[in-house]
Amino acid sequence: MATRKKNTAKRKKSQQRAVITLVVLTIVLLVVAFIASQRMYLNESSDNRRAQIASGGAYDNLQGEISRFFGGVREAAWGRGDDKDRVIDLNEDLPPLAPQLEEIIRFTDTPLDASFRGEIKTRWFMDEDTLKTSSEQFAEEENLQVLWRLSHDYRVSAAFQVHSDLVNTMDRLARSLNSEHPEHIQAFLCPRARVILISGADEAQSVARYCHSMEELQEIERQRAAEEAEQRLQRRGLN
Repeated sequence: MATRKKNTAKRKKSQQRAVITLVVLTIVLLVVAFIASQRMYLNESSDNRRAQIASGGAYDNLQGEISRFFGGVREAAWGRGDDKDRVIDLNEDLPPLAPQLEEIIRFTDTPLDASFRGEIKTRWFMDEDTLKTSSEQFAEEENLQVLWRLSHDYRVSAAFQVHSDLVNTMDRLARSLNSEHPEHIQAFLCPRARVILISGADEAQSVARYCHSMEELQEIERQRAAEEAEQRLQRRGLN
């Protein structure tokens, strides 16, 4: 009888210890979960603060939102109010385009493939820089050069950014200036010269065998993909 009571008492103590252990583990898990959630919140808040600081608290990553990108360019091009200093008359006597480009080609050892687009990243057009100098800097970072065949340059009055590859960034920039120019402004990739040409479409016709618009580059890609697909089918047929 005494032994049975002792066993019962032991079982009760074991059950009590198990309950206490379960309660303690539950509390520990809740505390760990709370601490983890607080750290995540603090990290996210810190990241957000850093992003706001990096962007001046006023500039959002455009991530391809072309309309907002155009808005930034337009503000750079026309400034705020009557600030005419934002528009820079280049007053340059530009040489004929075709001979200029052919001269560059002669001294270019490593031409690009027509599929080249450049690194995809965020590029900033900073306050007080100009669109032309910023474009030239972006191109130089990837061992290309820009031929800016426009009569005006534009000083940036409010910094803006675009997240894209180099060629698409330059094309968006060029097209956004169309309402300020009578000719149809576009960016053209000239692979043999390692050049991005920013020019009116009419002038670009003189170098059409060297330079391609974005639409033409996309068509070249489609044709190449179709040819590769056809070659794969032919190889399968032979096998």
